[in-house]
Amino acid sequence: MLVAVAGCAVLIGFLWPNTGTKEAKFQPGKPKIVHEEPPSSPLSKADLASSRKMVDVFVTTAVLREQLDRAYDIVTPQMRQGMTRIEWKTEDNPVIPFPPRDFVFAKSKLSYSHGNVARYDVAMLARPKGQTPSGIYSIELHARGRGGHRHWLVDYWQPLGGGISTPAVPRANPLALRNQTSSTAQPLSTSWVLVPLAVLSLIVLVPVGLGVRGWVRNRRINRAYEAKTLPPLKRPTGP
Repeated sequence: MLVAVAGCAVLIGFLWPNTGTKEAKFQPGKPKIVHEEPPSSPLSKADLASSRKMVDVFVTTAVLREQLDRAYDIVTPQMRQGMTRIEWKTEDNPVIPFPPRDFVFAKSKLSYSHGNVARYDVAMLARPKGQTPSGIYSIELHARGRGGHRHWLVDYWQPLGGGISTPAVPRANPLALRNQTSSTAQPLSTSWVLVPLAVLSLIVLVPVGLGVRGWVRNRRINRAYEAKTLPPLKRPTGP
């Protein structure tokens, strides 16, 4: 029994040497200040309708490349990346395209909104036998103006979880805390599964082993006594 307990302790020490999390390494330089993204708040009916319409216009003009000249007027200067209207009309503009020959339809869903920011998930569905697979894209719009002059402009368009031919680019948003990975986070190792299984196996196997050993010992004793025959009793003699 003591040997089994010692073996269990050695196994735990080998598979699970340290339960503490690793400390983040110090990196010299200017510290980065990351702010948490504000919680989502609902859009007004007017903003919801106008932002959805802008998503449809952007997909048709910029993503499907039907009217690139019109798309130039519905994006922010950051989205244009300093390109002129003539440069924007070329096939090298920063908007990731979707081939019209494989396009079937698009469906959008509001995923986040707060103040002058609206973010949608857009599902681009392709025909089954096309060369381009379907995918989900993230589009972010920023509101400009007030009152009757309020309108939405596209500030961001990237695939979620990897693009069709371009890898996913995380949103460069200093307010998005969830896009930052923790330097102290460590993935779970196999020891989290192996150690409980080893302990449970020992709990079951140790009593079974002791029971089998006792049964074998009793069996040997019974066989030893069964092999011996008692001598015949002598008849009693008279007085």
